[in-house]
Amino acid sequence: QLTFEAATETDAAESARDWEKNLKRSLGRDHEDRIFPAQSGGMSRDRETHKYYIILKSPPGMRKRYLEAIEQLKELKNTEKNCRYNLSVDVNPYSIWRS
Repeated sequence: QLTFEAATETDAAESARDWEKNLKRSLGRDHEDRIFPAQSGGMSRDRETHKYYIILKSPPGMRKRYLEAIEQLKELKNTEKNCRYNLSVDVNPYSIWRS
């Protein structure tokens, strides 16, 4: 799960949708159905930031490839000037159901 957090809902939504598009391009058409569309996660508990998330369902034996695609995109994010969002990556599928 990739979680995007930003001061405005627009920034959170745009960043999540950009990542969704780039992940689909990076992983290829065969994996498009395993990248679930960006969804609103509402506001943070402190009500100061908005969240959006993307869920990836990695097929057996492909976890490393998915993580490499995420890492490549994270490197690009880290070189952006005036980046308006924070990104967190959760690779534990069971933690999605805890909240």
